[in-house]
Amino acid sequence: MSLFLSLFPTYFLLFIGQQLMASSTRHKGVRRISGVCIDSTIGLRADTLGGKKQTIMVVSVSPEKRTTTQLVLATSQKPAVAVQSKIENALTSCSGVINGALGDAFLSYGKAIARSPILFILLCLVLSGFCSVGITKFPMEERPFKLWIPEDSELLNVMDWQEKNFPSDVRLNMVIYEADNVLDKEIILEILRIHDIVANTRTESVSWNSVCAQVPTIATAFFGRKKRDVTHAEITDQQIFLKSISRDAINEHRGITDYVANETSFTRQVGVEEEDFDTSLLLPRDRYCRFLESMVQECLENSLLEVFGYDREAIEALSQE
Repeated sequence: MSLFLSLFPTYFLLFIGQQLMASSTRHKGVRRISGVCIDSTIGLRADTLGGKKQTIMVVSVSPEKRTTTQLVLATSQKPAVAVQSKIENALTSCSGVINGALGDAFLSYGKAIARSPILFILLCLVLSGFCSVGITKFPMEERPFKLWIPEDSELLNVMDWQEKNFPSDVRLNMVIYEADNVLDKEIILEILRIHDIVANTRTESVSWNSVCAQVPTIATAFFGRKKRDVTHAEITDQQIFLKSISRDAINEHRGITDYVANETSFTRQVGVEEEDFDTSLLLPRDRYCRFLESMVQECLENSLLEVFGYDREAIEALSQE
């Protein structure tokens, strides 16, 4: 690859030189040049030159030698045409000098590479390695609003201020499973296996429960199955707290006709109209805060396993039917 990069400028400039040389040999005003082969020498007929003075390069192709001569055909012309011809000749001469210099320079360069290829390969590697040092300072931008929104956008200023004053301490991690049927029992068991490995990961000072983002969760005893069973001591305060809710406080809300309490839960019997019912006002503020503080904190996780309550036996009992 380095050898290709070192030789590419040579071939590119040679190509440009050939194109310039080809363009410089075109003569304006010559519609057609016909050749007559006489003794292996190409001759030109003056009647095809359009009645203007032209300088024609005639190349001898005789077997003995190859020579280049200059043939000047003179006819009557205006002074402006003569000046234009001089300018064209000067440009042609300059083009020839430049092409010759470039050709000689790159010829020498190509010979040097051919004589010492390993040296030039090492030089290319050293130069590439030196330029690659900048990759260590290359910043990776992962924020989409930085990639697609103009730098002078007001949104960027707001997002920068928010990140500086209210930085987020939550980082989401995702695992994507791909299969013909992700609801197959074996796939769900594999998801459960990965979940158990992550949940049980710990070091001497850090465990998964100590670093995961935690949110309050509702105890199993009141609202059905949850992903991990809690002990009796963990829900005692919630049992006492819920049983202390007065019936009058509950019946204050329109649309609620009655509450039937049992040992661990409440069954709400509601009326037909309940549009204005706000569950956040069901309890006084101090009791609501006490209830929130007493709730069990668990790691935030959105998973298909929540449907099965993280129960291995329930998953193993699944079938395609």
